[in-house]
Amino acid sequence: MPTVLLFAPYFLPRRRVGAMRPLRFAIHLREFGWDPVVMTIASRGALTPREAELLKGIPVVELRPPVDLTGGSESQLGQGEGRRTAASGLLRLRLPVDGWLPFFLWSYRRILREVRRIGPDAVWSTGDPWSGLVITEMLCRRLGIPWIADFRDPWTLCRVRSRGRGPVVRALDRRFEGRVLRGADAVLFQATETERRYRERFAELGLRTTTIINSFDEALLADPVLEAGPHPAGPGGRLRIGFFGRFREMSPAGPVIDALAEAGRRDPELAAEVHVHSFGPLNTEDRSRAEAHGLADRFHAEEAVPLEQALSALRRFDVLLLSTHPDRDEIIPAKLLEYLAVGRPILSLSPNPEVARILEETGTGVQMPVDDTAGLADLLLRCADAKRQGDPLPIPFACDRERVAAYEARATTRQLADLLDSIVR
Repeated sequence: MPTVLLFAPYFLPRRRVGAMRPLRFAIHLREFGWDPVVMTIASRGALTPREAELLKGIPVVELRPPVDLTGGSESQLGQGEGRRTAASGLLRLRLPVDGWLPFFLWSYRRILREVRRIGPDAVWSTGDPWSGLVITEMLCRRLGIPWIADFRDPWTLCRVRSRGRGPVVRALDRRFEGRVLRGADAVLFQATETERRYRERFAELGLRTTTIINSFDEALLADPVLEAGPHPAGPGGRLRIGFFGRFREMSPAGPVIDALAEAGRRDPELAAEVHVHSFGPLNTEDRSRAEAHGLADRFHAEEAVPLEQALSALRRFDVLLLSTHPDRDEIIPAKLLEYLAVGRPILSLSPNPEVARILEETGTGVQMPVDDTAGLADLLLRCADAKRQGDPLPIPFACDRERVAAYEARATTRQLADLLDSIVR
């Protein structure tokens, strides 16, 4: 069986959303004829028993940094990791590529030795951090190994992440990115809009590209997928909206806060029944915004849970919320895929039409413009009234199980295995 090295800077037990895509590939690739070996940045924390069982027999090579300045940044559930430090924020703005580049360059000889020992038939690497793509371009060019560069998130084409970076740093970013794109045998994306933009921006490179969307993983989840339909709306009670993760710059609470304020001006009594639950407290900016509108008591911080408990945690809510920064119209939030497996109506505030298409074809929810405060306020009031009356919520939900199954991890891993086969041939 051929071997593929998965160079995944973020991997469990590091509790970040970026760790989940390589995890799902790793635990299923053997079913499709590829033997995975993972190389990652070491992190504190521990695997759950289920995670340990799924990863049994999969070699994981850990690169231990002298200092981990970014261990807590943007943690999806906040388990086992601290907050983003001021030093990590400074590195993000001042260093080309990202804060991990000096560590990977410093570790280059060790990484090279490990790759020669493993002897992979192909390499797959992912960003961000994009320094993982930079270092694997150097390795694969030197060793002549076929290589897939997975732009899990857009790099220089992401307007939000480029803010605050000086012109020299941005110019170096573009140079490194061009080198990665030229060196890859295939470039992978997780949203077709991102793929389209890269093909258009780098048309002169004649890139070989494809999209493999993120997924949910039945093997990782402790509860049955789509066990229940829409939440039975017994008369009375609060309308409970769940957001799986922490609100942050990339996934702001602001649009919901503004809509709740507008709903309160229209019907204070009914609006008071709408409560939002996230898996972590509001950040300072959102907390101040909620307090200014007198809405702080409508936002509740749930205890963090491992991903395997996601379904039972999310089935307690009437509606599942997506909130994406309005400038991030090219990405598909990873939590959407877990939401598909839950069996609850999804309310998306995303500027990406691809998210709307997925909701429509799977029959799992609706998307609204991020800036439609009045429309969102109206929908929240109608949902609260339906919950009060015991009626179905006014969010489309007629889940198509076959369409949802296309976003399960085995289906997407098969796509990656087919791509690996093709670049090796």
